[in-house]
Order: sequence, then C-alpha cells, then structure tokens
Amino acid sequence: MKFKKFLPTSQLTRYPVVKRLVTLGFLFLLFQTMLNLLLLSRLPSLLPLFYSQSWGIAQLAKKTTLWLLPFLTTIVFIFNLVLAHFLFGTEKNLSWALIITTVVFAFLILFTQIRIILLFL
Repeated sequence: MKFKKFLPTSQLTRYPVVKRLVTLGFLFLLFQTMLNLLLLSRLPSLLPLFYSQSWGIAQLAKKTTLWLLPFLTTIVFIFNLVLAHFLFGTEKNLSWALIITTVVFAFLILFTQIRIILLFL
C-alpha cells in the first residue's frame, strides 16, 4: 500500500548549493546548542544580552535566557525553509534570498553568542 507524502519533494533539493547552505545553517544551530549545553554552567548568573537597551543593568538577563538565541534561530530556520519550499515554484529569487538569509542569520546569532560567552571565559 502506498502512502502519499504530506509535503511533496522539493525542487530545492536538486541544487547542491541549497543542500550545503542548509547543512551549514544547521551546523551553526547545532553549535549554538552545544555551546549552551557545555558552557552555561561556567557563566555568571547575569549576562549582557539586550544590547539595544541603555548601558547598565537594563542590558542584563539571566543566563538561562541565553537559550533564546538557539530557539529563535530554530524558529527562523524552520519558517524560512518551509516558506522557501512553497515559494520556489513561483518565486525562485525570493526562495534563494530566504535560504541565504537563514544561513546568515544563524551565523550572526552564533557570532553574538560566542562574543557574549567570551566576555566571561
């Protein structure tokens, strides 16, 4: 008995560059998670996370809020890839922009997370 797939096979998977970009974005996300798992216990209880706030106590957050970074990356990663999958048939350029933006976003969040952690190690 054959079962129909919920999502059809994406045309995006035909491009090796897309596979590499998605893999790279996933590795950035995995590295963010591993950093939190390995180094969160070594960090102080308050970290400067909210840089858009005025300097001082307003920038500080509990160290558990550092988990927001990989969580936000995961949400953006999934949303952009699903959107790129459905738009690829009609809007190829937008799909490519979404994929590239996803990888750049994951890298920038990883870079920010590393900079925050390096303040205290």
